Amino acid sequence: MKQGNISRRKFIEATAVGGAVGIAGCTGSGGSEDGAVGQRILHNFEHGFSTGGLTYYPVQWGNEQGFFLEEEVSVNAFIGMGGGASMQQLAAGNFQIGTNAMDSTVLARAEEAEVSQLTTWAGLSHGLVAQEQYQSFDDLPEEILLGISNPTSGSTGASYMMLSQNGIDPDRVTLVSIGGSRDRYLAVSNGDVDVGASVLDVALEARADPATDILTWAWEAGPDYYYMGTAVYEPWLEQSDENYTAAVRHTTAVMRAIDYAYENQNEFKEWAISRGYLNEDIADEYMELSFGEGGFNRRDPSMSPQGVLDNNITILHQTENLDQPFPDEESLVRNDVYTDAKARLEDEYGISL
Repeated sequence: MKQGNISRRKFIEATAVGGAVGIAGCTGSGGSEDGAVGQRILHNFEHGFSTGGLTYYPVQWGNEQGFFLEEEVSVNAFIGMGGGASMQQLAAGNFQIGTNAMDSTVLARAEEAEVSQLTTWAGLSHGLVAQEQYQSFDDLPEEILLGISNPTSGSTGASYMMLSQNGIDPDRVTLVSIGGSRDRYLAVSNGDVDVGASVLDVALEARADPATDILTWAWEAGPDYYYMGTAVYEPWLEQSDENYTAAVRHTTAVMRAIDYAYENQNEFKEWAISRGYLNEDIADEYMELSFGEGGFNRRDPSMSPQGVLDNNITILHQTENLDQPFPDEESLVRNDVYTDAKARLEDEYGISL
C-alpha cells in the first residue's frame, strides 16, 4: 500500500505518546451548573465529529432531545475532525469520551494508547463510490487513488475491506486525504480520485449522479463489522467515582437516543431532513436500510455479538500488516460502563434492550 500522505499506523502513533493537537477548552470539568438555570451538571463532555451527520446521530439527536441534560451531563461538539483526529484528541486526554470508528480505537490500543470502547451502534454502511468509467473492480487502474478522511478513520478501513474482499492488493492503493464522506464523493465525481467510501446517505446520492457509481456496498463485500460508537479515555474514567458515574450517564443518554429513534422513526427522519443531514428523495430508502430488519444500525449498542470484533481485527491485520497482536476484547471494551448504563436505562426509563 502506498500513501500520498501518511500510513494509518504512523498517524495513530502520536496518540501513544499523548501528543495533543490542541483544542482550547477541551479538558472537561467537574460538577457545575449549566443548561437550565440551577441545573447540576456532573460533567461537560467534548465530542469530535468529522462532519455533522447521521453517522453520529445518537449524540447529536440525543443532545437536541435533551437526553444528556436529563442525565446531568452536557455535550459540546467540535465539527470538522476525522475519526483518527478525534482519537488523537481522546488519547491525549483532551476529550474524555469520543465518538469514533472502532478501527481507530483498536489501532490506538495497538500503539498502547489508554483508550477503550464503550458502545457501537452501527455496522459499516458505506458504499464504494467510483468514477462512472469503472463498472467493475477489473476496470480499476493499476495504481488506485483512494480518497480518505485520514489514515485511521473507519471509512479508510471500510475502503480497504471492500477493495481487498474484491481481489485488490493494498499495494495498488495510494491514499489521498480529502475529507468527509461528501468531500470524498465529490472528489470522485470531479475525477480527482478513482474511488472513495461514503456513508449510506451520501452514497445513495452518489448512486444517482451520472458521474459516479457504486462498485459495492460494505455489507455485500464483507462480514459484520463494528463501525461507529463511543470510546473513553481510561485515565480520566479511573480518576474518580464521579467520572465513572458521568460516563455511565453519558452512555445512558446515547442508549435512550437510539431507542427513541427506533420508536419514532418518522420524527427522526423529519429531524434529519430538517437539519440537512438527509436528502428527502432518498430518505425512505435510507431509513429502511438503517433501521429496518437487518439494517446496519444496532438498537442495542453493546459490544456483545460474538465474532464481530474478530472481523475488525482480522481485516486490520490484513491491511495493516502488523506483527504485534491487537488487544483482546476483554481489555478493549468497558462492559462495566455499558452494563451499568443498561441497568439505569431500565430502572429510570423502563427501557429494556
